[in-house]
Amino acid sequence: MRLPIRLSLLAFAIGSLLVSTTADGRSGCYDAKIIGVLVSQEELPVKPPPKGRIYFAFPYLLTIKVHKVLEGTVRSSKLSIISIQHMAEPLELRTWWLTRNSAGSYNRVESDGDDQLRRCRPKAAPAKPLFSEFN
Repeated sequence: MRLPIRLSLLAFAIGSLLVSTTADGRSGCYDAKIIGVLVSQEELPVKPPPKGRIYFAFPYLLTIKVHKVLEGTVRSSKLSIISIQHMAEPLELRTWWLTRNSAGSYNRVESDGDDQLRRCRPKAAPAKPLFSEFN
C-alpha cells in the first residue's frame, strides 16, 4: 500500500474514533432530542496532536436556537453545544441529539437515525465535554 493511502486511512481511523466515542464512554445515548437551527459556530482551540498523529475532526462550539423539544428536557431556547466535526456545518433547521456534559452545556451526539441511539439513563452522570479530549 502506498504511503499517502496509509496516511489517509490512519487519519480516517483517528477521526472516526474521536467522533464516535466520548471521553467517558457515554457514546450512543442522548438526554434530549430537539429540532433547532444552528445560528453560529466557532472552532475551539486545541493543543497540537501527539507526535506522529493528526486530527481529522475538531471541536466546535455551536449555538442552537431551539424550535421544539421532541424528547427529554431542555430549559433554554438557545443552547451552547460542543460538537466534534470535520468542518463548519450549514446554518439550517435540523434534528439534534444531545447529551448533558459536566461543563453545564451539551455534547452533540452523532446519529444516522433514531434506531442507532438510546436515551441515557435518567440519573446518569454527565459526560465529559468533548473538547477535553483535545486539551
